[in-house]
Amino acid sequence: MEFASDPVFTSKDLIVQMLESVVRLEKSGESLEWAVMDQATNKVIGTCGLHSFSYNSDSCEVGCLLNSSYWRQGYMSEALSLLFSHAKSLGIEKLYADIDEGNFRSQALFYKLGFKAKNSQFQRLL
Repeated sequence: MEFASDPVFTSKDLIVQMLESVVRLEKSGESLEWAVMDQATNKVIGTCGLHSFSYNSDSCEVGCLLNSSYWRQGYMSEALSLLFSHAKSLGIEKLYADIDEGNFRSQALFYKLGFKAKNSQFQRLL
């Protein structure tokens, strides 16, 4: 959670509050969120989603989190590739990601997935 915009969850109440927020945002169409699973253990190891849709829904932000025990094993590359295919099927033409300046791992991942740095943001056309 080093570069996440939300603080680490310190109680079950905060987790419940976060999950309720995810459900509310999905119902309102403001956000779509998926769990990233380790198929071998059927364990949730992260999340990825689409957020902050443009007025005409042709662009949106991509966000992702992954348990550090699973970094550099291809999980997020695979999950985001599937997410991008789904985004394209929704009519989304451009994706962007806000990645902290010091988050070199995420920057490398998004470069690998075809994003370009532009105006302090990473962007990719679908």
